[in-house]
Amino acid sequence: MKRRVYFSAILSFIVFSFLFLPFSLTADSRKEKISSRCGECSSTIDRRLFYRLENKGFYCSKKCAEKAQYKLLPKCSVCKTPAQRFWFINHSKEKRCDKCKDLPRCAFCKNYAKKKTPGNRFLCNTCSKTAIHDHQKAFALFRSLRKTLQYTLGIATDHSIAFSLDTPSSMEKKKGSKLDRGQTGLFIHRTQIQKEVKYDRRTGRTISRKVKVTDETYSISILYSLPFPEYRYTVIHELTHDWMSAHFRHITDLKTKEGVSEYISWLFLKNDPEATPYNAMICSNLEKNPDPVYGEGFRMIRKIAGTGDAQSCIARLKKYLSGRKK
Repeated sequence: MKRRVYFSAILSFIVFSFLFLPFSLTADSRKEKISSRCGECSSTIDRRLFYRLENKGFYCSKKCAEKAQYKLLPKCSVCKTPAQRFWFINHSKEKRCDKCKDLPRCAFCKNYAKKKTPGNRFLCNTCSKTAIHDHQKAFALFRSLRKTLQYTLGIATDHSIAFSLDTPSSMEKKKGSKLDRGQTGLFIHRTQIQKEVKYDRRTGRTISRKVKVTDETYSISILYSLPFPEYRYTVIHELTHDWMSAHFRHITDLKTKEGVSEYISWLFLKNDPEATPYNAMICSNLEKNPDPVYGEGFRMIRKIAGTGDAQSCIARLKKYLSGRKK
């Protein structure tokens, strides 16, 4: 009799454990009551068969679990659809699915872009908000940057500069050739000279020759609708060309001229009191630029200028440029 009682008690315990144990461990907790229903269709979960995603709830069927797992996948930054494979865009947190990877990108930050400027460049919503379209505003920023560059780094000239906002086609007309890839600014220095030659009346031999500069013009053209950070970088780059033309016009090596302009732009942005994440992005681009003229020229000049505060770097750079022949 006792054996039968013990046997029935053990059998009852086994049946009770099989039916209620999965939910009896935390039956009094609110989390377990919620998890007893499917996280996708909200139907009651069969206690003998259910699906669970790690830390993401319980599901009544494999179909519901797959739907929930699909929703938990990262979403494309453009079309907002979940995907298992993404293409990451440089210098941004944007990620694109296979369908959106070839869509237009912003000419500045490389994010998804819809708006097209008159210069056939695409801009994203963020960059288009700071784009410089108005000529008066652009000229005011140009004058302000010219003064700031003079006070902070001592890069200055005292002649007047003709300033303009231009489209790529008008800049190409001024240059006389196609713009380089990624070119957003243009500096032009034109000189008019007059030759004076004196001859001996008796022999007809040349006594002396003089070359006199009668007129000099300086002009800077900036590409229309540049975002504000790129506009500042471009203006500083072209103003450095103007400074080189006025003080070191004996230097004709393109690698040196472009390297100095890139370095001054980098140094200005590095010491900018109003630094933004875009400043760091531009500086990073300058440091990693693989171009044999702009990139290699920048790294060469940076090595020559050395380390330390900005004024000491500029002093070493001026000393190098003054002693260089070409």
